[in-house]
Amino acid sequence: MNATTIFERFVSTLLLPFLVLAGVACGGGSTADGTSEYDADPEPGFFGSDPADREETIPAGTILSVRLDQGLSSADALAGQPFSGRLAEPVVLGGDVVLQTNTVFRGKVLEVQPAKRIGGRARLNLLFTSLEHDGRDVPITGFYYSESKSQTKKDAATIGGAAVGGAVVGRVIGHERGDEADGTAVGAAVGAAIGSAVAASNKGQEVTLPEGALVRIELEAPVTIAV
Repeated sequence: MNATTIFERFVSTLLLPFLVLAGVACGGGSTADGTSEYDADPEPGFFGSDPADREETIPAGTILSVRLDQGLSSADALAGQPFSGRLAEPVVLGGDVVLQTNTVFRGKVLEVQPAKRIGGRARLNLLFTSLEHDGRDVPITGFYYSESKSQTKKDAATIGGAAVGGAVVGRVIGHERGDEADGTAVGAAVGAAIGSAVAASNKGQEVTLPEGALVRIELEAPVTIAV
């Protein structure tokens, strides 16, 4: 036996245990069905994996309270104008908080009608389109409607009252001239014209929602949230 053969056997004997250990480490053990134990699904939470997120659904018809981040008015708002707000009260379902206070809501002005000078009502209707949850936008559909009081009766009273006053003055003037009937008619016409001018100069009441105003919106469709 030469020196080379002796050296090869020595090296083989020395390295054999290490080769066996390396094979076990790479191949791993096997389960009862013959698969590797490393092929089995990890336990929940193993190696940092989490159980699937649980979801809660906020039903349609739910009323949410939102405080506006900016003021809006029927006098100068534009249809399509974006706005935002923050949830004033948490949404709780089954004892779990689904939406936290200050959750951001976004939307746009759906319809706006400034107040008219004679009659009519001002309108400011808002559409809420999304909310922010866990860093992403969740689509929603919610509405807020607002309308001012009608000025028609007030305008009619202004015009009618001025007409009556003008008739009284005309009657006095006509009596002094000996033509009371004509004086009454002329006075009423003049009084009505004055009343119309007064009503036209007084615009109706605008719908104004200042910054921080609390609005209550109703969800038109269910919203599913991961909790």
